[in-house]
Amino acid sequence: TVERVYRVAIDPDSPIGEHLPAETEQLRAAERSARAQRGASWEEFQADWLQLRPPEEILFAFGSWPDGVVQQPVMRM
Repeated sequence: TVERVYRVAIDPDSPIGEHLPAETEQLRAAERSARAQRGASWEEFQADWLQLRPPEEILFAFGSWPDGVVQQPVMRM
């Protein structure tokens, strides 16, 4: 988990999971590079994001899409 989430390398043979600084830096550099490859410009992100839409059957609870204007009152008990 530490390696996958935080990109911290530990020695698997160490009884206390000793931190490996050089390997950690390599993991983090690789993740930064991968993030840069996945990145998109604001215009690309916004174009993709605006294509997303919640299912029609739940919009009554949230309002119109994408502005969230109440379409009908929601009765709560």
